[in-house]
Amino acid sequence: HPDVYVFLKASGSSEQQVLVCLATGFYPKHVHMEIRRNWTPLPDEQLNSHGIRPNADGSYQLMKSLEILPSERSHYQCVVKHQTLTEPLIVSW
Repeated sequence: HPDVYVFLKASGSSEQQVLVCLATGFYPKHVHMEIRRNWTPLPDEQLNSHGIRPNADGSYQLMKSLEILPSERSHYQCVVKHQTLTEPLIVSW
C-alpha cells in the first residue's frame, strides 16, 4: 500500500512555500490523490504534478504540490485512495 508524506519545501517566492504530498511504494499503478483545503478538494488545475512515475523496485509514486503561505499549512490535508487500502489515507500537516 502507499506510504504518504506531507512536507514543505522552499518556493521561488520569499513569502510562500511549496506544500508537497507524496505517495510512494504502491502497486498496481492506479491511485487517486487529492489535496484538500479545509476538507474541500482543490481542482487539479491548481496543483503541480508530474503524474505517476515508476520506482526502481517496480512500485509507483505520485507527487502533487502547490504554493501556500506557511501560516496556512494547517488548513491542508492530503488524501490518497488505492485498492490496497480499505479506507482513504489522510495525512494532515
